[in-house]
Amino acid sequence: MAALLLALIAACGSGASDRTDQGGAQQATRRRAGEQKGKGKKTKAKAKADTVPAATAVVTLRLAEPLATLERSAAAVSAVAPDVVYTINDSGHDADLFAFDTTGAHRGRWTIRGARNRDWEALAVGVCGERGAARAASCVYVGDVGDNERQRTALEIYRIAEPLGRAGGTRGALQSTVLSVRFPDRAHNVEAMYVAADGAIILITKVSGHLVGVDDERPRLYRIPASACDCRNLGDRGAGRFAS
Repeated sequence: MAALLLALIAACGSGASDRTDQGGAQQATRRRAGEQKGKGKKTKAKAKADTVPAATAVVTLRLAEPLATLERSAAAVSAVAPDVVYTINDSGHDADLFAFDTTGAHRGRWTIRGARNRDWEALAVGVCGERGAARAASCVYVGDVGDNERQRTALEIYRIAEPLGRAGGTRGALQSTVLSVRFPDRAHNVEAMYVAADGAIILITKVSGHLVGVDDERPRLYRIPASACDCRNLGDRGAGRFAS
């Protein structure tokens, strides 16, 4: 059996308090080691950063599936069933969402209708946003946001009403909305994200081979306000894109 190591975080993003203007993906926090050295004054951030509680426990899940079928790239704890963890597979696999409980038992597998797994690298559970899935208390966000070569012109985030406890059971196809993300500066490789209490999506970039004090590049946080999305269901004419 394959092992999946999780750091369980209580109420992730519940302390969000910053706001940014609408637009494409917006940079919320940018820190560079030593950038304040030698400067006469300190540059103030435009917005207060979100706060995320520290991990309260580390749990190892042993999944009852053959190792050959697994290449889990992300995991997120359900909002409606705290003992259930959603997972996704990396690039080259089907556009499926999986669920396991904390004993490793299989709790569900759903196909996201119309989605494509180009490079799924991030997963989050949170509120559905201003134009979220109708009558859904919480949504699952699947991030097709990997870009190791930093060549993609746009990334996609699929938003699905959390399937556990809803009609349709533990298998089937899920309707989603798609958000097309374009960064304001250049392409970035994103491998983590979370959803703030106000529905904003926070993207966290990955910097390969980073050495503190040596490389100039630093990981960044980009905030996408919940109000910036004009979402449409997959299958409708045209995909939802962030307002510019």
